[in-house]
Amino acid sequence: MTLYKSIYCDMDKCIGCRACELACTEHHYKNYSPRRSRIRGVHLGEEIRVAMACRLCYRPGEKAPCVLSCPKDALRQSLVDGTILLEDEKCTGCGWCILACDMGLITFDAVQNVPNICNLCGEEEEPRCVKACLVDALTVTTEDLFSGKSRAKSVTDLIAKAG
Repeated sequence: MTLYKSIYCDMDKCIGCRACELACTEHHYKNYSPRRSRIRGVHLGEEIRVAMACRLCYRPGEKAPCVLSCPKDALRQSLVDGTILLEDEKCTGCGWCILACDMGLITFDAVQNVPNICNLCGEEEEPRCVKACLVDALTVTTEDLFSGKSRAKSVTDLIAKAG
């Protein structure tokens, strides 16, 4: 089984600065345009801040929903690392992939008329957003490792509250 990696954010560390968005657009578009970012800083009320990017949906034997929805076969999922790859020349900008994303993490780039999907910065050793995070809230990990860390933290928090 291939373990797809994606970007996860520790909400306890995230300060909502959105430096990740700026680093993303600087890398991909050579400007600072948060609307075009492939990672999104989200504020849920006063307390909760989190950055979110494509989760590289993995369902054994199935393609990601965004890939399945594309009527022009402009999207495919890498068999190596699971990243969603876009063939710009095939894309018509119809937006079906955006609607198909269970997490709502694909946005539309109105400048290039294509979807914005995180590709972990391609051949980079570490995604730019992770490097740019001022408080080390972002990591690249697998869903299994992230879930295990979350469960361990929940147990630790419960023990601390009980004691």
